[in-house]
Amino acid sequence: GVGAFKATTAALEHRPQKTVFVTMGSSPLGSQGAIPDALLLALEILADEGIAVRIQTSSDHVHEWATAHPDLPIDIIPPSVRPPHGCYQDSDVVVTHGGWGTIRESVAHGVPVLVMPSIRGDRMDTAQRVIRSGVGVVQSPYAIDPQALTAEVRLLLTDNVVRDRVRNVAATLTSNSRRAHFVDSIR
Repeated sequence: GVGAFKATTAALEHRPQKTVFVTMGSSPLGSQGAIPDALLLALEILADEGIAVRIQTSSDHVHEWATAHPDLPIDIIPPSVRPPHGCYQDSDVVVTHGGWGTIRESVAHGVPVLVMPSIRGDRMDTAQRVIRSGVGVVQSPYAIDPQALTAEVRLLLTDNVVRDRVRNVAATLTSNSRRAHFVDSIR
């Protein structure tokens, strides 16, 4: 049901080599609403390849989708879990709507991001900074091609140049300056 961890023990007991964490924050695509079906299809393809998928959402649609795939390494995390326990440090890629908090935590943990920015707030600026700094890639959240999205995630899982760049940015951040200077670190 909504708000419960789905298959935490069964799906992640034999942890796959790679993990993708998806959090869309409070954007129209996010934890308050549905994650697009095309993104779910891409995540299903990745999970079928043995990549663990962790999604932070309260969407009934996403819970139903995850329940329909009991043999895949899919874990649903309720949005009330803040910060999402182990999600950043245990992930190899983070898919996000482009909020500064998620970008900051991902980069601070040395994890590249795939940003699907909403048009509200500073999401488009965040997406441009991610591109310029090389700490991830950007996909349109409105015209999602599941195959292209899957390819982008695979690239982020294997591209050592991007992974090294993210780790270098993370190394420049200290715990005291992480929040205050993060925006400047990904110009």
